[in-house]
Amino acid sequence: MIGGAIVGSMVSRPAYVEQPVYVQPAPVYVQQPPPVYVQPAPVYVQPAPVYVQGGYYGRPVYYEHRHHWHDGPRW
Repeated sequence: MIGGAIVGSMVSRPAYVEQPVYVQPAPVYVQQPPPVYVQPAPVYVQPAPVYVQGGYYGRPVYYEHRHHWHDGPRW
């Protein structure tokens, strides 16, 4: 009779093997989103220095030329 009891417990064990199927869909969501957000960030660093040269270099040149014309033509 003891031998029959061992066979009964072994049959209910294989039913728990279906649980590991839920572990596969989880890692699929971790690979897609991160690499997409890393590229658009460095694109905003280039257009910033372009505004510093055009604004500071354009104004002082115009103000100096007007002062010379107010003095009157030398020739």
